[in-house]
Amino acid sequence: MSSGIDYTTTALLDNTRTNCLTPEADALFTNTRLLAMLSFEQITTLVPQIMKVQEEYFVHVYDILLSTSTDGTYPIPDRAVGKKLRDVCLLDSAGNEQYMTRMNPADVKFMNPSVTAQTQWVSGFYLQNNSVKLFSGIPAQYTSIRYRYYRRPNNLVAIGDAAQITLIDTGTNTVTCSSVPGDWVVTDTVDFISQHPSFDSLRDDAAITVINNSDVTFASLPTGLEVGDWISLSGTTPLPQLPYEAHPVLGQLGACKALEAMGDANVEMAWARYKQMSADFYTSITPRTDSPAQKIVSPNSISNRGYLGLGRGWGWR
Repeated sequence: MSSGIDYTTTALLDNTRTNCLTPEADALFTNTRLLAMLSFEQITTLVPQIMKVQEEYFVHVYDILLSTSTDGTYPIPDRAVGKKLRDVCLLDSAGNEQYMTRMNPADVKFMNPSVTAQTQWVSGFYLQNNSVKLFSGIPAQYTSIRYRYYRRPNNLVAIGDAAQITLIDTGTNTVTCSSVPGDWVVTDTVDFISQHPSFDSLRDDAAITVINNSDVTFASLPTGLEVGDWISLSGTTPLPQLPYEAHPVLGQLGACKALEAMGDANVEMAWARYKQMSADFYTSITPRTDSPAQKIVSPNSISNRGYLGLGRGWGWR
């Protein structure tokens, strides 16, 4: 189980209402309305700003098996922020990654159609609408394409709309919960949410196979699942999926928007407080390590070829 700190949306709502500085917010904003507003502010304000520091927050890995029955087009995950990818590579059966270069679709026109795909294989891809299109054929040793993408944090819901796990039976793939929302049905899909900061999803879109009172059964359970973790309908969470230090910032941002909606005179003071909290928060998350990163230079990079294109080998720069 987690510590005595309340990481849930209950604490976030309390924080937001306290920061509103006025009881009028209780009458105007229900919990459902406040959580919807906080979800909106989370995705439109905090997520882009956290991504901007480029410290690998929200990055998840997604593998897709390669198939000869397709035209080499593989969709970007639905939960990718802005349908944006951090990285694309190929994966062989031993789990080794092969670097892939993003190419311009126009480059395809200059390939020789008389040369077989295997002979002219280039480790590259280009984007086509919301999919990745692999460039040329893929050698047989590569089994999957791997995406690293920025996973969108789930929308916020009250703890009564989710279920906290109190017992895990790995033999039957059943979790016992403190309570299960009455409107959940078999075939609903849920996300498994870690109780630990930053409240990552342990698995997305797991289909419920059986509901028996407070027991919920699945085809399988995610690795690392613990008593105290949560299940919540797909795309929702009772724990804001942000660094914990961002929770009070989100609460203050929600208070600012509520005061703004009410035309309250305290709104300017609230915005000033938010700006200071926001600045302090970003100081705390970047750089993510105090030691500077060193860049590994490939022997095939232009800058590393040396005179007459002769490589100098792998090395630190």
